[in-house]
Amino acid sequence: MSKEYDWHLTHQYLVSSATAHLETCLQEVRILGVYRDRPKLSLYCEETVWAELVKFNTDLQHLIQMARNKQ
Repeated sequence: MSKEYDWHLTHQYLVSSATAHLETCLQEVRILGVYRDRPKLSLYCEETVWAELVKFNTDLQHLIQMARNKQ
C-alpha cells in the first residue's frame, strides 16, 4: 500500500487453519482496510473457511452490540 493509499490489495486467496481463532483470521484477511476509492475486493477461500468467517462476523457483531448496550 502506498502512503497515499492509492495502491491496495484487491484480491486474496485465504488458506486458514481449521483451528484458527477470530483474532488470527482477522490478521490473515489482509484485504480488509479503509479505501477512499472503494475498489471491488475479492476474497477466495474454501467453503469451510468462509463459514468460519461468517460465524466470526456474527460473533463480533454480537460483542459490539453487547458493548453498546452497556454504555
